[in-house]
Amino acid sequence: MPTGFGWEFKTQYQKCYWENGEYREREYRDTLYEKLSDRIARITFNRPDKRNAFNDRQFEDFSAALHQANDDPDVRVVILRGAGTCFGSGHDLSSP
Repeated sequence: MPTGFGWEFKTQYQKCYWENGEYREREYRDTLYEKLSDRIARITFNRPDKRNAFNDRQFEDFSAALHQANDDPDVRVVILRGAGTCFGSGHDLSSP
C-alpha cells in the first residue's frame, strides 16, 4: 500500500483481516475521520456510551482512518481524541 511518507504502515495487527481494509467510500461508525485543514486530520473514537472501549468494528475503523491519513500526501498531523468524557478505556470485553 503506498503511503505519503514513502514507507509502509506497519502495526502489531499486520496479519489481521482489517490491516488491508479499504477506506475509500468507507462509512465510519465507531471511529470518525475528518480533515480539519490541508495538513491536519482528526480521528475521533466515537463510542462514548462504552467509554470508547475498542471492539472489532472500532479496530477496523481506526486502522482504515490511519491508512487514509497516511496515504494523503498533504496530511502532516493526526489528532486523536475520544468522544465524551473519556479518551479510551481499553478493549470492550462485552463485545463479541
